[in-house]
Amino acid sequence: MSVLTRHTGQGRWRWGWSGAAGGAVGILALAVIAGSGVVGCASGNPGDAGWCGDGFLQTSEGEECDDGNAVPGDGCSLDCVDETGVEADCANGLDDDQDGRVDCEDPGCATSPVCQSLVETSCVDSIDNDGDGAIDCDDSDCAADPYCYTGGETICDNGVDDDADGKVDCDDSDCDGRQCAAGGRQCQLGSCVCPTGQSAEVICGDGVDDDCDGLTDCIDPDCFSAPSCLGTENICDDGADNDGDGSADCLDADCAGAPCDAFGGLCAGGACVCPGGSSETLCADGVDNDCDGLADCQDPDCASSPSCVSTETNCTNGLDDDSDGLADCLDADCAGLSCDASGRVCAGGACSCPGGSSETLCTDGVDNDCDGLADCQDPDCASSPSCVSTETNCTNGVDDDGDGLADCADSDCNGTSCGSYGLICTGGLCQCPGGSTEICGNGVDDNCNGQADENCGGGPCTLPLSPSLECGSGNHCVPQPGVGSQGLCSSPTGIGGQYSYCTDSSSCADIYECVDDGTNLLCLQWCTGYLDCPDPINMNCYPLSPPVYIGTQEWGICYFWP
Repeated sequence: MSVLTRHTGQGRWRWGWSGAAGGAVGILALAVIAGSGVVGCASGNPGDAGWCGDGFLQTSEGEECDDGNAVPGDGCSLDCVDETGVEADCANGLDDDQDGRVDCEDPGCATSPVCQSLVETSCVDSIDNDGDGAIDCDDSDCAADPYCYTGGETICDNGVDDDADGKVDCDDSDCDGRQCAAGGRQCQLGSCVCPTGQSAEVICGDGVDDDCDGLTDCIDPDCFSAPSCLGTENICDDGADNDGDGSADCLDADCAGAPCDAFGGLCAGGACVCPGGSSETLCADGVDNDCDGLADCQDPDCASSPSCVSTETNCTNGLDDDSDGLADCLDADCAGLSCDASGRVCAGGACSCPGGSSETLCTDGVDNDCDGLADCQDPDCASSPSCVSTETNCTNGVDDDGDGLADCADSDCNGTSCGSYGLICTGGLCQCPGGSTEICGNGVDDNCNGQADENCGGGPCTLPLSPSLECGSGNHCVPQPGVGSQGLCSSPTGIGGQYSYCTDSSSCADIYECVDDGTNLLCLQWCTGYLDCPDPINMNCYPLSPPVYIGTQEWGICYFWP
């Protein structure tokens, strides 16, 4: 057994084997302090047998290394054992064997108690995380991980080869008998078909969508003339109360779940809503998800979708926008393009600053080292003569040149920009050169508020039903013929409301337009649908000829049903 054995004549003690001949392996040197009997640190001389940590390699004493210190994890352990190639401590946060893997990430720690896990915590790291002998996808814990899943085509209507067998959706036999489209269509023999085999609604009261067109019984035009469907609201997008019960279209419970526009909207809760939401959520399914008439890549919502771009469109988002396996600066498409907000550009596959790592020029108005600070604002220019004699920034609230005056109070800033929208330093103050009054018709933001010709009439607008927000109180916002144009503000002099006689638009109040109804010129309210009208039960929103638009929104006028 191991005991304290005296091997020298100098009062030094070290661990050895009792009875061992003079040269036992020394791993810990101790000492008996003369006259006290207290065991303390080793005394003696470096190089003496068994002195671990003295920088002298003594293989005869069992030392594998001696780096002259008692620090673990640096390649040589506390007891002079070589740590190179071995993760000596699996919980010290150090890469003991310098192989690039720390603690439990190192395969050498796979059997360490501190690294044991009940499950395979990662299915892509080539490590047996739970020590059960199975690594990554070979471990049953990873059966449901997408990286390891090969259990068949999981979704049959997404246009994706989910199980990577070269067959997509219904072409994959995994999808046989499973839904492949709305309305109950199923995959059969490689095609997406209606399982009933019907092309029309054959029974109009069974609660079944016989022809898989998404329309059931009386809501399906095939049943409009069926006896069981007479007296129901079966047209849900014509603005008419077809069954005379006082409720039209989606307001009638008969229309629940029925189409109510040309783009896939359905009646729900008394309104026409898009079942797919307000944006194009899938960009490769061939469906207009947000019911705006544009599907997949035609919809602006999909502009940044990888399936809709052929080049790396954004070099700062960390995404492989064009699905070529390379993201941001690693993609050659980004060469020379900005890759951050400080002026760095993609070069050689990295995001780098073209001006180098320091502010080399202190008067060029450029942030040369891309640290967000240009010229005298950059500490690199602190000693530059050009940065200590004048007020270099007139908006930072700092006395840049140390003369006791900051920003516009310093004459150095006279005539210099001191804020947004054209404000400049004048007479020691930050002022608008044009004063506070807007001059109408010159296209200039005279009063420095960020708007040109505001409240002047004649300017662009987009809100015919709330014109005062853009055109000023009491003014019109009049839509214009032609898709893509904006409305124009006008200044009426009259106060005519709905059905008031008029001579032109200036005779009507702000949300009305003077329209010829075939008999008289009347003030009629703008609208985009009958719900905009003052009497939505008895009025409809009628289009004008030629049609008028703001953007792609067509505007009409409110008029009683004929």
